[in-house]
Amino acid sequence: MEQHDLESNSIRLDAVVACTRFGLIRGSITQIDGEGLYIEAQTSIVPIDVEVSVTFQPQQTLSDACVSLKGVVSHQNPRGFSISFTDVPPACREALELLLTRKTVGEPATGSGCRLAG
Repeated sequence: MEQHDLESNSIRLDAVVACTRFGLIRGSITQIDGEGLYIEAQTSIVPIDVEVSVTFQPQQTLSDACVSLKGVVSHQNPRGFSISFTDVPPACREALELLLTRKTVGEPATGSGCRLAG
């Protein structure tokens, strides 16, 4: 996912990207859709096609629950990098859809394969 204007999907969420080769990288998700996201970060050292996981809190209304998704780095520039999701389990897909449509929920989505920690 290359960085481009996604007006309805432009956001700012704190995130942590974990990469076995480079450790933890903190940044901010500034664009997101059902296929991936863009992270603004102080570094762009993560090479293209490297597997990563990204953890973020989709909404304050999810009772401080965090979503963790796996993906690969698909684009990078001096301001950050894009991650294309490789697997989005149903519960994580639900959390993403709620975020993208800006809906409010009372309980966090849970399910196998999607790590939600509250």
